[in-house]
Amino acid sequence: MQRIDGPKINFHCPQELIGRVDKIANHVGITRSEAIRTMLETCCEGYEPLMKVGLLRKMVAKKDQLKKKMIAGIQPDLI
Repeated sequence: MQRIDGPKINFHCPQELIGRVDKIANHVGITRSEAIRTMLETCCEGYEPLMKVGLLRKMVAKKDQLKKKMIAGIQPDLI
């Protein structure tokens, strides 16, 4: 197993998201922690250029708006 030096970070997220991470980790053959580190690194590499050109805030705001619209449009009996 790979040894990673650095601070230990704990965070809370929905069980559904953990299941998705576990599915990816199992598919690749790595641990959950390794998968999360890889995902964070990949995301940072993808977001940093967007931050430099001023698009990251707009992208996150649009995602939040879309999520709210989708949740508002779902029929309560389907939730």
